[in-house]
Amino acid sequence: MAPYIGLMETMSDQDKVAVATFLVSAIPHVKIVEEEPAKNSAEIIREKYKHLKRSPRVEKLMQLREEASKVVDLNDQRTKHILGIEL
Repeated sequence: MAPYIGLMETMSDQDKVAVATFLVSAIPHVKIVEEEPAKNSAEIIREKYKHLKRSPRVEKLMQLREEASKVVDLNDQRTKHILGIEL
């Protein structure tokens, strides 16, 4: 590849696609794999944890947090500091 690096740096993306298409068509029995559009991190995490089941202990903890949020302002900076949830 060393002799072609300089040439490839000056090529446009369209030219690179044309060369890649030619090379793929020149190889018999090649299987072309289409690339899926990239997902952002939030979508990947949401999909990964969509079917995750929580243990009863975690469910109870989440329930207690929900009940506590009715009494304590969890967005207060002092409360976050005391609870150790300030990042």
